[in-house]
Amino acid sequence: MINGKKIIALCTSRIYDSQQHSFIKKLNKRLNELDMCLFIYTLNMDLYWNEDSTNSEAGVFDLIPYDRIDAVVLMDEKIKSRTVSSSIIAQARFNSVPVIVVDAKYEGTTNIYYDYSAGFEKVVRHIIEDHGITKTHFMAGIKNNRFSDERLECYKRVLKEKGMPFDESMVSYGDFWAVPTREATRKLLARDELPQAIICANDIMAINVMDVLTEANIRIPEDMIVTGFDGILEGDICSPTLTTASCSSTQLANAVTKAITARLNGEGCETVAVVPEFMPKESCGCSGHLSADNATNSFNIGFYRYEDDMRVLYEMSVKMQMSDSIESAIHCIRDDKTEEMCCVISKQCLLTDRNFFLEDIDMDMEDMCVIYDSYNYPNEIMDFNGEDIAPDIENLINSGFPLIFNILDYMNKPFGYTVFSYHRYDITEYSKSAGVTNTLNLGLGGLMTLRYQRFLSSKIAQMYLNDNLTGLYNRQGFMTAIDGELDKPVNFGKQLTVIMLDIDGLKAINDNHGHDAGDKAIAKGASALKEACPPDAYCVRYGGDEMFALIIGEYNSDKIISQIYSLLEECSKNEEFEIKASCGAFSQPITQGMDLTKVIKRADEEMYEIKKARKQNKK
Repeated sequence: MINGKKIIALCTSRIYDSQQHSFIKKLNKRLNELDMCLFIYTLNMDLYWNEDSTNSEAGVFDLIPYDRIDAVVLMDEKIKSRTVSSSIIAQARFNSVPVIVVDAKYEGTTNIYYDYSAGFEKVVRHIIEDHGITKTHFMAGIKNNRFSDERLECYKRVLKEKGMPFDESMVSYGDFWAVPTREATRKLLARDELPQAIICANDIMAINVMDVLTEANIRIPEDMIVTGFDGILEGDICSPTLTTASCSSTQLANAVTKAITARLNGEGCETVAVVPEFMPKESCGCSGHLSADNATNSFNIGFYRYEDDMRVLYEMSVKMQMSDSIESAIHCIRDDKTEEMCCVISKQCLLTDRNFFLEDIDMDMEDMCVIYDSYNYPNEIMDFNGEDIAPDIENLINSGFPLIFNILDYMNKPFGYTVFSYHRYDITEYSKSAGVTNTLNLGLGGLMTLRYQRFLSSKIAQMYLNDNLTGLYNRQGFMTAIDGELDKPVNFGKQLTVIMLDIDGLKAINDNHGHDAGDKAIAKGASALKEACPPDAYCVRYGGDEMFALIIGEYNSDKIISQIYSLLEECSKNEEFEIKASCGAFSQPITQGMDLTKVIKRADEEMYEIKKARKQNKK
């Protein structure tokens, strides 16, 4: 319970499908009447019963706050994974949360199912009894699938009751989908004798059967009757309209609401059957019949907006990937396509020196941040405890509309989630939620991957162009950095100064304190050189303990060398040995075609003269 309201979690997929959208709309209205709020945890793609591999999108169900919800409604046939469904049920049971399962049976849950067999039988009987068809063919779904097998057995049962023969040649398999259905239909048309009617196990197959028949100049229903089953919206807008049986979303919403109320009142589990509504239409020769759920005039998919939305979201994704930071990417998100939503990601995604998607980093719900909130428009990334579900959750709940949760995932790894709170039941918006989430997946995931690649590239370049011990340019790095700089006309006549540095007594430090101490002396000398020189100086480890700085512009080399000596004297106070260096400098104006090697050599000679003099003075 949140803010005094009971929370119902709906686990499903494809909320933009017309039947799903209609069910959600009706269920939420029923729950509002009971002062309950609906949280929708949705996949944008079914899992297709693939139990052998993990799909990171299923991580959306890990977002369910079982300690704050009051019941779970699980659409098993929409999710299409016994493994995922069983996990949800187990977690709900552990937290003493009742579960209502639609289209499947699980122990300890209230099971609501469509009596598909009873609904499908109405279709078969209508063709045989009302239209007097004697030669039928059955377009089945997937072999050994319980839904397909159930409808096949129903078909065979009605034929047997009517004293009509059956053999396996009367069955084709369209796998519940378009391409195999079209192939199976073409094979059927190649036979010498054709059926009078093709009875299909679902609407998608029936629509494709009609399309292939039309291509073959077979008239529907004059030459051949076609029927479907499950009542999808496309059946109402194809030509001819499709005879089917509709799984009424109104009936289902009523049954689910009744089950929720019963379980919350402490009543036990039960099994509830909902019989699909038979809908005779033009494809069997009957006058059109449109259900209240799927009437064409409610078809608010907004095709005229689709291409524009996709273009905008594609451009948004590209801009996000090309951004130089998460903060820059956030500005790309602000658009009318991303209204009424917020985006929460793991704070680990903000790290530039780690790859969230390749390293062993898990999303911790207590370590999240809000990067986008269309309601509050934060100017900066805000810390957020994911256990709070969404920013300003109380006001979102009070809107009376469902909250829609999508997981953010990239490279099959969750890294955050989106929360949509549309203040209307517009199927266009529900469809757009999937597009926006996918845009953020690609945009943010691509940005983090490219950002890490840039980090690695800079590290590789640093390893190649910079000295590991001192961080100064190595010779190759220096030549790359200075390339062409002295040939620019804008630099002609400017003063060029080279300051050469060599560590004094390095052999004695190595002999008396070890080579680690010698390396430390070299590193301290490099640090002093870099700190004393201007920021735009080119500082180079020339070899061994020799280093130099190349400076363009008017600078006092004596002052810089004096500061180097002071810095080394200061750092020697904390060491067991004294760090000293000899420095020499040479300056001349930059001229076209000047030989930089000679300038460096002159500075080197100056340095050795000073080093020689210092050694003689010690004697």
